[in-house]
Amino acid sequence: MEDQNLYFVFVGNKLPKYAYYSILLAEKYSNMNICLIGNRSLREHLKFEIPVRFIQLEDFYDNQEFDLVKNKFNIDTDFRNGLWRYSLERFFILEQFMKF
Repeated sequence: MEDQNLYFVFVGNKLPKYAYYSILLAEKYSNMNICLIGNRSLREHLKFEIPVRFIQLEDFYDNQEFDLVKNKFNIDTDFRNGLWRYSLERFFILEQFMKF
């Protein structure tokens, strides 16, 4: 059976402003269930008028593997509040989520 969910992954304690709009657009046009994977502390700040399934990272994610790899890349951590670091980490999160 095909997964009819659309997953968003955000790392941190605050959802970026653009993320709200991305999720609202996805709900409107994708015809899929919206799932948001993020830190437990993020859940407290979520205010959506649409159904969004929240999955907390702490239930499945172990960042040890990512911590070993992240220093092997020349990542500008100041660029756009860590855009490249978090982009890379999302791949590790998604891999572990799929195993979970």
